[in-house]
Amino acid sequence: MNPESADAVETIESLHDELATCRRELAECRQRLDQANQLCASESDKRQCLLATLEAAQIGLWEGEIKNFALAEQWSPRFREIFGVPHDAEVSQQLFLKCIHPDDRERIERAVAEAVSGANGGRYRAEYRIVKPSDGTVRWVKAWGQAFMSREGKIDRLIGTVLDVTVGKDLEEENARLQAEFEDLFEEAPIPYVHEGLDTRFIRANRAARNLLGISPEDVGSVFGSGLAAETAENKRRMSDSLSVLGPAGESGPVLLELRRKDDGRPVWVHWWSRPATGNGYSRTMYWDVTDWVLMERTKAALELTLESGRVGDWDWDMVRDTSRRSSRHDQCFGYVDPIPESEWGAKQFLQHVHSEDRARVESELRRAIETSEYFKSEFRVVWPDGSLHWLAGSGRTYNTQGGKPTRMLGIVMDVTERRRAEEALRASEQLARGQIEALKGSLEALAREPAPERLVEHIMRTITRQWGAHSSSFWRRDTVKDSVCFEFAFEDDRIVTKDAPRFAGMDLQLPMEDFWPWPEVFRTGKASLIEDIRTVRPFALRDRLLPLGIITVLLIPMSVGGRLEGAIGLRFCRKQTFRAEEIELAETLANQAMLAMELARLSAESRESAINAERNRFARDIHDTLAQGFTGVIVQLEAATGAAAQNDFAMVAERMKQASDLARSGLGEARRSIQALRPRSLCDGTLFTALDGLLKRMSSGTNLSADFRIDGEPRPMAPAWEDTLLRVTQESLTNTIKYAHARSFHATLVFGFEEIQLRLADDGQGFELGSETDGFGLIGMKERVTQIGGQFVVRSEPGAGVQILVTLGHNERVET
Repeated sequence: MNPESADAVETIESLHDELATCRRELAECRQRLDQANQLCASESDKRQCLLATLEAAQIGLWEGEIKNFALAEQWSPRFREIFGVPHDAEVSQQLFLKCIHPDDRERIERAVAEAVSGANGGRYRAEYRIVKPSDGTVRWVKAWGQAFMSREGKIDRLIGTVLDVTVGKDLEEENARLQAEFEDLFEEAPIPYVHEGLDTRFIRANRAARNLLGISPEDVGSVFGSGLAAETAENKRRMSDSLSVLGPAGESGPVLLELRRKDDGRPVWVHWWSRPATGNGYSRTMYWDVTDWVLMERTKAALELTLESGRVGDWDWDMVRDTSRRSSRHDQCFGYVDPIPESEWGAKQFLQHVHSEDRARVESELRRAIETSEYFKSEFRVVWPDGSLHWLAGSGRTYNTQGGKPTRMLGIVMDVTERRRAEEALRASEQLARGQIEALKGSLEALAREPAPERLVEHIMRTITRQWGAHSSSFWRRDTVKDSVCFEFAFEDDRIVTKDAPRFAGMDLQLPMEDFWPWPEVFRTGKASLIEDIRTVRPFALRDRLLPLGIITVLLIPMSVGGRLEGAIGLRFCRKQTFRAEEIELAETLANQAMLAMELARLSAESRESAINAERNRFARDIHDTLAQGFTGVIVQLEAATGAAAQNDFAMVAERMKQASDLARSGLGEARRSIQALRPRSLCDGTLFTALDGLLKRMSSGTNLSADFRIDGEPRPMAPAWEDTLLRVTQESLTNTIKYAHARSFHATLVFGFEEIQLRLADDGQGFELGSETDGFGLIGMKERVTQIGGQFVVRSEPGAGVQILVTLGHNERVET
């Protein structure tokens, strides 16, 4: 409410109170007059007392005797003064009527006549205007009169009083006018305003209050202010405390209260003021709607909490004065514990803290944001007062307020050092992992192609050494019999150099397991061991040989197979180096797999030699049991046929020749059976079903792919070749899905029908154009496998639709792709 409105309301209420006072005083005068009439009525000597009393009360007295139906009057000096008649003027009923305002004359003449006639018990009461003959002014008077009867029971006299009530009438008119204005001002005031009783029941409420509180005009009288308060302990306490201080001279407010609208229960927040009205019959209460402010403050508090929880600082840059207001978190992002004054942090101070290598870029980005009114967004390094380096991410936006020119920029900043370090570590780890995977892939490919185990070892050592950027490397084994570690070979000059090479002649190539030797540490703990500077360790022949080569750091990586520590690779570096934990872990993984590849190569060589010997023996047995015996029978039959021919027994010759032929065919069949036995047989342990289920679980473990296997129909036995083919096709398809499809799921279903068996494979990956696959180990290889066992191979795919493969066994139909 503005000051003028408040003053007007105060003035109206003050006039209202003064009018009430005048009315009380008038009533008191009437009471005194009645008392005076009673005291003086019975005693003539009290007339003067009455006159004096009336004079003191500024009340005029008039008397009239009724003679010949006319009223002969007597007026007291006060009456004459009120009517403006001179003291010596002769008074009469005609003069009386002449002094009455023309608009009121007929009414008053009739009222006097009625009193004289005895109507209303002879009482005369009237309020009217008079026009003073002396100056023509108009005054309001109030008259009281009473008709009296003679002893004969006839009205013969009329006595009355008159009082000038012009001031009261003026006050009433002014009060009525002010009351109307007050009512209009009260109703139309923009500030919610109510009058409420001491029990907080609403007496009246203006339109703004009704709109704010959701009250209809007809419901105002049934609303209690205290009943609108929200049912919270704090809210109720505030309301109770505020009401308790209200009293004759007390007022309360402003108090922040949460209220509930009467119509829909929606919350509103107000600043509540209340002051008792004069007489304490009610209180005047004003509500200032602060709902938007409260919600804004709550949003601001939530935002500040969010920023603080996220370790985000905010800033407001005054570009005109080059000063800024900032949160404490902002200054902490720049390495300051205590807040920096607003005047001491502007664009210059900000850029001074930015790392010199990032400063020009950040300044350019900031200038571009100002010129284009676009968002400023940048990540940069800052140097803290203690010299430490930190990464920050900042963003902001300009605001144009002076002729379209930017004057302010608001923004946030947060410390992203840990995130950047994690990203860098992840990037390095990813690069290292990719390199290790490529190295491992190359090693495994070499294992698949390289027939000579020693060449495979050389390839692996070359891959590891180059991958890590090492000068050279070495391989050590533990001799459990001698409780020592033994040098086996080195990879130097891009080739394997065994311990028998001349360069190692005369050297002691074993080290005991004692603690003072750093090289065996990897065997003692089973963990990677880093000799950061070999120049600081105890001398021995191999160490002394490395020093002239410029070797400083050696990383020893354990190599395990089946949980057994079998050896260690020593990577040699010409500069001091340290390694992160993930690098060591990846190195150990690569070394273990390399050791496995070396072990597999060794076993492959041993297995090849063993297989050759076994096959040689088998051939010898088969030849002895089949071909040799068959050929012997054939020779016998041929010799018998020759003897029969010499005797010209051609029937016997034919018989012997037939038997010789049968023996030859039988031997040939046995030979063929023997040759078929050379084909490999898979799935020696367990069933195809457990093998497929284990394959999917094993290969999908650790990936984002969900792989499942199920069986439809009643399972029945299959030929080993069929089982081997189905397993290999599933393995190849799943490998392709994992490597190329970027799929989420892979489903393998083995269906046993009445006449056929089907293997259904499907993924939801990116698919491909049919005909684009040319690798011999891909679809062509799978097709060849299926074709070899008389099966049907079908593949369906298109970009974005995944891949579906169907293998059908049991029909000799043409293979489709």
